[in-house]
Amino acid sequence: SSYITPTSWTVYFTNGYWLIIFIFM
Repeated sequence: SSYITPTSWTVYFTNGYWLIIFIFM
């Protein structure tokens, strides 16, 4: 369960990326 799939990582990274943009906005 500790293994993270590229897809899940990408979604997590994208959500975090947009979250950072929203905060800075």
